[in-house]
Amino acid sequence: IDTVMTPFGQAHDVDAPDDTGTGLGLPLAKSLVESHDGKLNLKSQPGKGTRVTVQFPPMRLVA
Repeated sequence: IDTVMTPFGQAHDVDAPDDTGTGLGLPLAKSLVESHDGKLNLKSQPGKGTRVTVQFPPMRLVA
């Protein structure tokens, strides 16, 4: 997880070896979330998948 949260860091999926990207998506998303006092969390289990959770404090929510 540390690798994909650094700019240009990429994880490789053995089931999709041809998938490519810049490695900027998650670091950019994390930066945007944190700029609004939020948190971006990743939990990953090999063979099961990855869960991404974004949390914002109540003061940042608009109804």
